[in-house]
Amino acid sequence: SSDLPYSGEMHHYRVHPDLWKDRFLRMKAGFLNCTGAYFYWGAIEPLPGEFNFKEICDLERYFKLAAEVGLLIITRPGGYICAETENGGHPVWMYNTVSMPRSLEPVYIEATERYYTEVNKILRHFDIEKGDLGKNIFMYQVENEMFSREVNGGNVEYHNKLREIVLKTYGDSVPIFTNENRISRGTDVFDTIDYYPNPWDTKGAYTRVREMLKQQPNFPCFGMEIEGGWFSAFGFGEESLGYSYRGNFPAEWTEFLVKQLLGTKINKLNYYMFHNN
Repeated sequence: SSDLPYSGEMHHYRVHPDLWKDRFLRMKAGFLNCTGAYFYWGAIEPLPGEFNFKEICDLERYFKLAAEVGLLIITRPGGYICAETENGGHPVWMYNTVSMPRSLEPVYIEATERYYTEVNKILRHFDIEKGDLGKNIFMYQVENEMFSREVNGGNVEYHNKLREIVLKTYGDSVPIFTNENRISRGTDVFDTIDYYPNPWDTKGAYTRVREMLKQQPNFPCFGMEIEGGWFSAFGFGEESLGYSYRGNFPAEWTEFLVKQLLGTKINKLNYYMFHNN
């Protein structure tokens, strides 16, 4: 259905800008109508207060090209992203002044608000309702993968503070969510599913989706990171398998996994990754 956000992840900082449009067109050719997009804070603000929106960090160009080929975007600026990046995407300079990243520590929140403010000056132009350069941002992710399993984890207050900053610097026209922080369910920062099972291990999908449907009935069940493979680790695994220490991830397994998830009533998904990483 065209109503299903059928998405694939790609990152501005891992693809040469001259190839961005080509990769977006390949997404369309693969029947995707959406792309997930982490931003790399460390590349965008390499020194405190000095912002770089050129070349691989030219977010306006990136979003314009996505809009040109007809792709929606799930914007995922972090600040923390993981994404197999140095410091989870945090700038190196931060560690001179911040003792507890990913918290309500005032100096960290101050830096985060400065970063969001500058990024959102660009993103507002692509809002699904109010954008004047494109209308393709329809979801906004804060933070990533705090992996709370119990009620004493996950830092709801910190996530709510990030939401407050987004409302102030971007607006309230799109849902604000996080990825894989179960304690967020039932709050104003919606949760999504992050799922990377071993190939042909089908035991967990039904449970994960049904838990989400029960615990967060007021927001669509979204698989924000649905396994499309695994990263290489040189020195581990076999060369024929791309040095994946978790074995082979054939296309047949990905197809089976997605069909299983759709059958358990997940209704939106983002392949991680579609290209690079």
